[in-house]
Amino acid sequence: MALAFSSAANGRIEDTRTQTRPRRVRKLILTLAILSWGLSAGWADERVPQAAVDVTSHDFGRIPRGTVVTKSFLIRNAGTAALRIESMQFSTPGMRARVASTIEPGASAAVEIVWNTSHYTRDAEGQALLVLNDPVRSKLVLTLTAFVVSPIDVEPVPAFYLSQFQGEASAQTVNIRNNRDRNLRITGTERQGRSFELAVETVEPGRLYAVTATALPDVAPGEYHESALVFTDDPDRPRIRLDVNLLVKRDVHASVEAIDMGRLRIAAIRANPSLLELLRQTVVLESRSADLRITKIESDLPFVTWQLHPEGPAKRVRVDVGLDPKKLTAGEHSGSVRIHTGVTGVPLVILPVKMTVEN
Repeated sequence: MALAFSSAANGRIEDTRTQTRPRRVRKLILTLAILSWGLSAGWADERVPQAAVDVTSHDFGRIPRGTVVTKSFLIRNAGTAALRIESMQFSTPGMRARVASTIEPGASAAVEIVWNTSHYTRDAEGQALLVLNDPVRSKLVLTLTAFVVSPIDVEPVPAFYLSQFQGEASAQTVNIRNNRDRNLRITGTERQGRSFELAVETVEPGRLYAVTATALPDVAPGEYHESALVFTDDPDRPRIRLDVNLLVKRDVHASVEAIDMGRLRIAAIRANPSLLELLRQTVVLESRSADLRITKIESDLPFVTWQLHPEGPAKRVRVDVGLDPKKLTAGEHSGSVRIHTGVTGVPLVILPVKMTVEN
């Protein structure tokens, strides 16, 4: 119902309706009064903090390991209420910080982060997470990065990764670099394995040494995980361990020894056929001498599928092993994929296949 109002001489608003209408008018006036009081009390102009920071990261560049570095980040309160730092967390050990817990409106405070790099080597990163009472920016991340140089570096990594066909001999070299002011001397080596030989060459006396691992040609096919020790006259690092990883391949080598599809559900596959792409597994076959001429691929599991790339003769081929959901049945399945290579001496590669299928 529309309201009809008229202005009285005494300035009061009079109701021109029946006697029951003044109560409704008084209720409306009371509601407007409450809203007016709420606005004056700050409902429309609530005082809030606002965190502002110009820089949130810093790179210290190249620094020696064990250096304790410090960086200050300036946080400004651009809001109208006090900004509080309620808690602080660090992503990595060796970090601590100092900061005022409260920053008044218009004021600034420095967050001083101290980082001990004793436990880091090469590319290092640490982050400080500040939890704030800012309703818009409740979390602030400050990041420190550095390239930490250890007193003695093994470049690129303290490990050898060798791969060869049976009867061949592969080799790889790593460098031991001395970053200290005093000279470093290599006093000896020790092999912890029988599949390789180790040699040390002085590249720059006291500063740089090349260590070479050479796999022996008479090692039988298989995977080997061995190690070597390099002894030095450095009191802090008298010995350096180097992992030696060797793969010796047969004349025809498959990249995997077995295919395990794991546990899968028929209903999930039929509801979402794209899962078949995730289940597909790739087998790479390599031949040392003659081209691979894949004459046939077969499996005793009727729901196993395969695709060959390329289909013609090649030293290296790829077989993508997948599943046919229409033929898939529930149960524990084990079988094999048999690949006829066409290579004299290794005419057949057999890969075991297993999986658990649920409805």
